[in-house]
Amino acid sequence: LNLGPAVFSSRNAGHLHARFFAEPQPRAGEDILMLETPGVGKLVGTVLAVTPAPHTKRWWEGDLRSYVDGRRTPGIHGTGVEDDHLAGWSNTLFGNPFTLPLHGAPISELVEEQGLQHNARISLYRLWPGIFFGQSLRHGFEHGSENTISVDYRGLAFFYRRHGGPTLKEVDLLRLADERSRRAHQLEIDGSVDVTRLTSAFEGEGYREPLEAKTLAHRGAARFILRLPPRNQGCWLRRLYDQQRGRQRATLSVDGKKHRDWYTPESNGSRSWAERGVFLPAAVTGGKSTLSIEITPH
Repeated sequence: LNLGPAVFSSRNAGHLHARFFAEPQPRAGEDILMLETPGVGKLVGTVLAVTPAPHTKRWWEGDLRSYVDGRRTPGIHGTGVEDDHLAGWSNTLFGNPFTLPLHGAPISELVEEQGLQHNARISLYRLWPGIFFGQSLRHGFEHGSENTISVDYRGLAFFYRRHGGPTLKEVDLLRLADERSRRAHQLEIDGSVDVTRLTSAFEGEGYREPLEAKTLAHRGAARFILRLPPRNQGCWLRRLYDQQRGRQRATLSVDGKKHRDWYTPESNGSRSWAERGVFLPAAVTGGKSTLSIEITPH
């Protein structure tokens, strides 16, 4: 939303919140949640304090995973606690405390020093430019690779949440593999369509939970109708798809006008399900009760 200064008031401004979390003995197989909240707002900062026992290393290999608005694919998927706090490897991070305007490790006390892999009691902070959510946010990280390391994690998440005003909600759903849904949405696909059944999982937290569903693969244009309330402030068009083949690109047109190219560069042959979205602003959707969508693969 691009709001001018005259639009802001106490009725639509976000209120700053802080959420404390403590996981002295993290549960095996479950991510540590820094923040899980419904509503509309944005995450702006986190603080993390870690107290490991001697010889309990590699706790920093837990990936950051941030899920916005119920989407099953993480919008941010990190590579480890030290990387996600922009601090590099453990041997340099733990030996050299530092503070910068947007991230830092102000406390670092070595628990043990062995070769190139140190271990330390540490505090970390990071300010985010804003992870926006219109319905919900689930922001957390693994404790060690695949949630297998147990040390004491504690911290804070700082976020703004707006009370009142528009929120994101699902208003229509086209199930491509369901004949009744296809008819209701007037789905037409040019050329041949390959229908297959895929059993796989999502990246992130859901990697152990397989989903079985049909997929429709096509090279020709696909056209369909979606319904939405006329009094809207834009909408997200979200798709569930098979990402075994990467670099999928298509032209997205709305009501006969090209909107943009829809490009997803990622690929994953073992965690094949993914959800991504593209935003249609109010200039495209406002006042309309239906949208005519056309997706033309390149």
